Amino acid sequence: MKTTVTSRTKRLGAAGALALLTAGAAQAQTVAFPGAGGFGRFATGARGVASPSVYIVTNLNDAGPGSFRDAVSQPGRVVTFAVGGIVNLQSNVQVAPNVTVAGQTAPGDGVVFFNKRVTFTGASNTICRFLRVRLGSTNNQGNDASGLANGSNIILDHMSFSWGMDEVFSINWDGKGTAPDNITVQNSIIGQGLHRANHSAGGLIQTPDGGKVSLVGNLYISNKTRNPKVKGINEFVNNVVYDWGNGNRLGDIPNYGWSGDAYIMGGSAGVSEVNIINNYFVGGPLTPPDKTTPFSRGTGTFNLYGSGNLFDNNRNGLLDGQPVPYDTVGYPGIV
Repeated sequence: MKTTVTSRTKRLGAAGALALLTAGAAQAQTVAFPGAGGFGRFATGARGVASPSVYIVTNLNDAGPGSFRDAVSQPGRVVTFAVGGIVNLQSNVQVAPNVTVAGQTAPGDGVVFFNKRVTFTGASNTICRFLRVRLGSTNNQGNDASGLANGSNIILDHMSFSWGMDEVFSINWDGKGTAPDNITVQNSIIGQGLHRANHSAGGLIQTPDGGKVSLVGNLYISNKTRNPKVKGINEFVNNVVYDWGNGNRLGDIPNYGWSGDAYIMGGSAGVSEVNIINNYFVGGPLTPPDKTTPFSRGTGTFNLYGSGNLFDNNRNGLLDGQPVPYDTVGYPGIV
């Protein structure tokens, strides 16, 4: 007998069941910081090495002693900041494993990294908080603003990622190293994917079988599509998705149709077990006005538990979103 979307949304998904089963064992572990949540909450950062050290970022240079690039180049460092401002990157920055980045220590308005990527690929057991990454269009065709392609036990908190040329922030295994697992992105902004290549996208959140990702309390804003596109074990909780679509391009290209997707359910080969709980999807000027649900492209292998998700596409200036129905209209493509 086929399992319908109604019965699926009324049971706890595999991600939720796994969390319950592991809760007892997890109680003895130390969370990354007060308020850390999700599958990546036990990331150790620099505590994961025998002799951690403190590295103070003392300048806004692209490279060299005292730079952020130098600070995150070696594992076992707690990175703090004596300066704030804009770092104009000349090449991508790779964050090492077992690093703790305390961006909240930067004075003034904090630190912004502009012009190239800051990548967490391979940065297992890393904690990173309170940074802003702005890729931009100069010589960045096909690049994401940030993300990771392998690594486990990573938590990113109070981050801001924007101006990606492909995706803004993605978790998508490259087949190398440790497959992404136990990752949390929380309290962060993922937005304003650039339309220069007609590919303004929030991100791919795709893990192989067993890889777990939590997206909690984030804002996805002004990306045409993939807000996000999900495959694997995932929890998407208390997020706001606003103003997806391509309404700003309608006059630029002849016969260019109004389109765009908020949350894409699967769409790639593989089984997904997903909790989608208490999210608010708000249409904006870019969003196609005829959208009846924020969800699209479901497949028979995308198993979900959905609760408390609201859709608000009437543009009346009020927060009066309506519950997404537990059927194939609300969650299309699920059989």
